[in-house]
Amino acid sequence: MASDHSLLAHLVPKLTRGVEDAVTDALAFILNESKPCRDALVDMVSVGDRRLASVANARTQVVASEGERLDLVAYDTAGSNRLIIESKFWAPLQDGQARRYVGHLADDGLAVLLFVAPEVRHETLWVKIARQFEHPSELKLGSTRQVGNMIVADVVNGDKRIALMGWDTLLAGLTNADSSMDANLQQLHCLALAQDEAAFAPLHAEDLNATVPRRLMAFNRLVDGVASRGAGEGWMTNKGLRAVPGRDGYLRFIGFCDTDGERLIELALYVSLKRWADLGTTPLWLRIWHKQAIDLVDLKHRLAEPGWLPAWSEPNWLWVPIELPLGVEYEDTLDSATAQVKRVRDIVVEMA
Repeated sequence: MASDHSLLAHLVPKLTRGVEDAVTDALAFILNESKPCRDALVDMVSVGDRRLASVANARTQVVASEGERLDLVAYDTAGSNRLIIESKFWAPLQDGQARRYVGHLADDGLAVLLFVAPEVRHETLWVKIARQFEHPSELKLGSTRQVGNMIVADVVNGDKRIALMGWDTLLAGLTNADSSMDANLQQLHCLALAQDEAAFAPLHAEDLNATVPRRLMAFNRLVDGVASRGAGEGWMTNKGLRAVPGRDGYLRFIGFCDTDGERLIELALYVSLKRWADLGTTPLWLRIWHKQAIDLVDLKHRLAEPGWLPAWSEPNWLWVPIELPLGVEYEDTLDSATAQVKRVRDIVVEMA
C-alpha cells in the first residue's frame, strides 16, 4: 500500500503541522485500547534478564519537571513512569534531551527511554544519543548492543535503559499481538511511513555520485525521444503542448491521435520521482486526467494483461507504468518505451 493511501495519511498533514504529535496520540490510543499491544511493547523492550513491569496505560504530552513535555509516557499499575517514548521522525535531538529524559523514569526496577525513528536515521541518531552520556555527564551508558532491529544500551549502575527502534519494527510487533487493532495500526503505519518519505535522510557517498543526475537526465531525454518519435509517426501530437520540469520530475504533455490524425485525448508522459519512490517499479509513467472522452476504469481493465505492470488509480488520474528494459542501449530502450506507449494509444483508439 502506498503511504498516502490511507485516511490518516491524507488528512492529518492537511489539518495540522504537528504530525509527529498526531502519530504519538494515535499510538497512545492503540496502547490504551489493547492490553495485548501493551504487553507486546513490554516484551519488545524487555531484552536480556531484566523485564519491564506491565504497562497499564499511556498518556501523551506529559509535562514533566522544569516544564519539559514528554511525547508519550506509559505507566505501570502503581502509576510510575515505566516507559517514555520519544517520537523522532526528522526533528533534531535536543541538547541533553536523552540524559534529561532518563531522569524522568521511575527508579524502582527497569524503566526504559525508547526513541522511535526511521531506520535510515538510526546510525546517526544513536551517535548523538550516546554522546549526551559522555564526560562530564554523571550518567554513563554501558555497551551498545543490537537486539533484532533495536539498538539498546543500559545506564551504568542503575535500572534504566535507552533503546532505539524503527516505526516498522514497533508497529509490526503490535500488529502481531492483536489482530483486532489491524485497521488502526495500518492507518498509523501509513501515516508514519508518509513522514519517513517526506524527510531528508542522511546522505551517503553513493548519493552524490554523478551517476544519479546523469541517469535522471537520460530519463528526461527518453521522454522527449518517445514524444518526438510518436509525433513523427503520426499517432501522437505535441502541437500546442509543452514540456514542464517540476519538483516531482519531468513531464511532457502529449496527445493521442486516431488514424486520421485527429486528437482523441490529452495526457502526459511523466518521469515521476514520487511514483517511482512509492511503487519502486519504473520512473516513466503515462498520466491520464480523469476528464477525458474515454472510460479510464475500462482502460485500466484492458491494460491488465499478463506481462504488463498494473496501472495505478488516483481520484483524478490514471497512471500507466512504462517498463524499461535492463541491460540494453538507448535506442533499444527508446524502442521499448515507444512501443508500450503506442499500445496504450491503440487501445484508446479502439475505445473511442
